[in-house]
Amino acid sequence: MAIGSLDHAPLQAVYRYWLQQRSDCLMPARRNIAPQDIPALLPHIFLVDVMPAGRYRFRLVGTHIVEHVGDVTGQYLDEAASGEHYARAKRNFDTVSQQPAIHYLVSELYWRERSWTIYRRLLMPLSDDGLTVNMMMAAAFYEPRTSCDGQVHRLDETVGVRELENRATSL
Repeated sequence: MAIGSLDHAPLQAVYRYWLQQRSDCLMPARRNIAPQDIPALLPHIFLVDVMPAGRYRFRLVGTHIVEHVGDVTGQYLDEAASGEHYARAKRNFDTVSQQPAIHYLVSELYWRERSWTIYRRLLMPLSDDGLTVNMMMAAAFYEPRTSCDGQVHRLDETVGVRELENRATSL
């Protein structure tokens, strides 16, 4: 597995699908992502366009995500988030789109003042030419915290796409 802490079965399924779709390329293209291949995961998927001048626009946002944070489809990241939440997401999006890399995050959901929710997100690059990231595919899961959860073990892990060539990619 490329991201050692990826211990969430649905996110592992998304990651395996991304790996399969990339074939011999560093990363898959959007045209390689077929919604009919992953119907159970679609409510958790969002697609982000990488725009000029370092901006990001939410192209598609799954229904599970909309239920938890609202519909940001068509909005730019800087319109959908602000302050530290924007800065953190922008850093993650920049890393994935510029390296390119895969980013895994586990955190409490502070973005919408919902610290009672555990947020898991896997962000992966897509490229029409196999080299330049022009879109990102992500999966997000929101889980209620129970009173016995205690401190959430926050993870913020990035693996460069080129490093995947040198690692075992089975889960």
